[in-house]
Amino acid sequence: SDVYKRQTKDHAAVDPIVGYFLNSLPLVVDVDAGRSLADIDDDANELVRGVLPHRSAPFAEIVRAARRDGRRSPDISHMLAYERLAPARFGELDAELHIVMAPSAVNDLTFFVHEQGDELRLGLEHRGSAVPAALAERLLGAFDEVLLAICRSPARTAAEARAALTADDLEGPPLEADPVTPTRRFLEIASQTPGATAIVEADGSATTYADVARHAAAIATVLPSPSGSAPDATRIGVALPRSGRLIETIIGIHLAGGVYVPIDPASPPTRKRSIIDAASLDAIVLAPAIAAELEGTSPATARIPTTSLDTAIAQTSPDTLPEPDRAPPSEAPAYTIFTSGSTGTPAGVDVTHGNLAASTAARPHFYGSRAPRRFLVTPSIGFDSSMVGVFWPLASGGSVVVPRDDDVHDVDRLGDLVDELEVSHLLMVPSLYGALLD
Repeated sequence: SDVYKRQTKDHAAVDPIVGYFLNSLPLVVDVDAGRSLADIDDDANELVRGVLPHRSAPFAEIVRAARRDGRRSPDISHMLAYERLAPARFGELDAELHIVMAPSAVNDLTFFVHEQGDELRLGLEHRGSAVPAALAERLLGAFDEVLLAICRSPARTAAEARAALTADDLEGPPLEADPVTPTRRFLEIASQTPGATAIVEADGSATTYADVARHAAAIATVLPSPSGSAPDATRIGVALPRSGRLIETIIGIHLAGGVYVPIDPASPPTRKRSIIDAASLDAIVLAPAIAAELEGTSPATARIPTTSLDTAIAQTSPDTLPEPDRAPPSEAPAYTIFTSGSTGTPAGVDVTHGNLAASTAARPHFYGSRAPRRFLVTPSIGFDSSMVGVFWPLASGGSVVVPRDDDVHDVDRLGDLVDELEVSHLLMVPSLYGALLD
């Protein structure tokens, strides 16, 4: 559906009044992908001309009428605003018109077309929580290309235009049939450049690729042995605060042939227990502060305290690195992410090493950026997005920057970390991005 916005200051009584005289009319355009762009454009123009006599109809009345007739309420979350900007004069003075966007968006997405003389100027206003800035930029570019396509190739069908728009941007170049898994790539980098920095903590302390690999191999020795393939693979829960040890534990689980199941220490005790029971965990690596919250969970789940990890790491040989062949195969599950449970019991979804390899290999093509040199990990470990900040840099020779749990709730502190630790990449929700930029 589109929305045509028309100035309603066409009554003599309101002519001397200064104000925002705009009314929204919801229109529904049926787009047959097999029809030409010219025909669709003609239909849209005819529809707009047909509703102009009703341009002053209050939107609230339209909504009430739809509900009264049992029809779906109009959706104006996406809008199109076309404005003809005529030259303005104040007595003998000429005025230059400037479009000033509001600091906050009224709708999720609004496309603007400003006609001024012989020029058409395109713009887009978006609500950051609904449409990320990168997507908004791509949509504005696509809007420009659609208008050009209508002018240059009006006989092209809508399906053909859509295929042309999405082919390069959304599909991207084909990936390798079987890309190297991130865990294996990490072990290869540890062997090739053992002294490179793999993890940077909030206090600036760093751990090399070689040491992370050794620590992960030591952690693997205190974990249960593999019990089979998915869905019977050994599942290891991890309830640790953000730290370098958390990253080493994830890799250690992979070296042990297990499946990493994240449990956010900040989540409510009921959610922790529900994940432990639903995942049928073989073991859980946990911080001491969390142990008391797990009363009543399955006794079959072994508790592995962080002290056991520290002891194993202290006994590891400084001269031995795990071989890349220890990395699990691409078809093996790498981790299990649980849904929020807002619509019922949380459900676990397995992500294989092959899935992780494909998404990691696709990121440089999608973002169009160099490999991350230092990636600040801010998402909760309970979210799939946290894996981006762990495995993309570690599979690219970069560093994972790990903030403390308290840091991610302090925008000023995050800004300091970005500057102090020379962060090159981060991933945040739009609202946090906005606060950080402010």
